[in-house]
Amino acid sequence: MHIDVALARICVAAALLPGLAAQTTLPPGESRHEVSFGDRSSTVIVHVPAGLDAPVPLVLGLHGWFGSGAGFCASTRMGEHADAMGFIGVCATGDGSSGENSWNAAGCCGSAVTQDVDDVGFLRAVVGWVDERAELTEKYTLGHSNGAMMAYVLPPCLLAALRCCCRVGLDTGS
Repeated sequence: MHIDVALARICVAAALLPGLAAQTTLPPGESRHEVSFGDRSSTVIVHVPAGLDAPVPLVLGLHGWFGSGAGFCASTRMGEHADAMGFIGVCATGDGSSGENSWNAAGCCGSAVTQDVDDVGFLRAVVGWVDERAELTEKYTLGHSNGAMMAYVLPPCLLAALRCCCRVGLDTGS
């Protein structure tokens, strides 16, 4: 069983509440969209379950250092789980200006840190972009390695927006 299965089930199960008819301008299935923040523009992968009939949770997937949003979506089978459990899955890619795709997770990792990339602002823009196009209930993060660190940084920054974060492969030193 992939690590994402158990974590996604834990994170999302509590959010599957009945609601009113959902409105979304996002196409069902997997699609790619450009989201801009400041001078940064990045492709995000969005998976929307077919036949949405209620507001749904959002799960934001964050890859590890040197990974990508596309790789994270594929390796976690985000779309398959989104369809089965009724959430919108979104996978973003960290700063790749030096070819390494990293997140600025308050001290780690790579060029995102050395260049002081505003990944909190970027991920706020990603969540806001989806929120403008779909009726969302709760918002969750799911991260691996450097993405897990970023998931750990986000809740205090987005306290009103994020309900839960799941981290895999994160050693906090304690």
